Amino acid sequence: MASIPETALQARVRAYGAFAPNAPLQRQIFASSVDPLESFNNDLFRPRGALFKQKNVNYLPIGGAGLRGFAVTVPLDAVVAMNGELSQRIATVGGEWGRATISLSGFGDVARASADERYLDLTNSFMSDAGAGIVARGRLYDRTFNVRLDVPFFVNQSGLAGWPAFGSNHGGGSLASRWVLTIGDVFF
Repeated sequence: MASIPETALQARVRAYGAFAPNAPLQRQIFASSVDPLESFNNDLFRPRGALFKQKNVNYLPIGGAGLRGFAVTVPLDAVVAMNGELSQRIATVGGEWGRATISLSGFGDVARASADERYLDLTNSFMSDAGAGIVARGRLYDRTFNVRLDVPFFVNQSGLAGWPAFGSNHGGGSLASRWVLTIGDVFF
């Protein structure tokens, strides 16, 4: 992560690699999200009927390879990925409750991956997405927070894209407007 001096612009890059051959589905590496065991204590996402599992709630428990345009259900057995983001701070607010910044961001993610054929027939090993979003991060009393609303408008493998495109009952093509809410971050 690097801030550009004398500006409110920040560039962030993450490299990720993982290898889990013959792992059971719940311990596979996921393209966009943490695996089911890592999300076990997330009461807003994990149990049936949870708040973030409601119909028309597009929530991403971000993790794994961090490919933000791909569905939470895309398991991989090996992956090398790069995630990049450029964000421009547009506002900072603070008070007795804490401090927060609001930023606009543009992101791009690329990966080379393989998948266990028992769980996914991955016909193209190259995966990529790109989009824009708005990010709120800061501290609320004694807790840090990072909430994002992203619009991944490009996913090179539309059949594996997460969330239906705006105004569409199906996934749409590689170029489509989708939205996703994320709490957390892959950048440290």
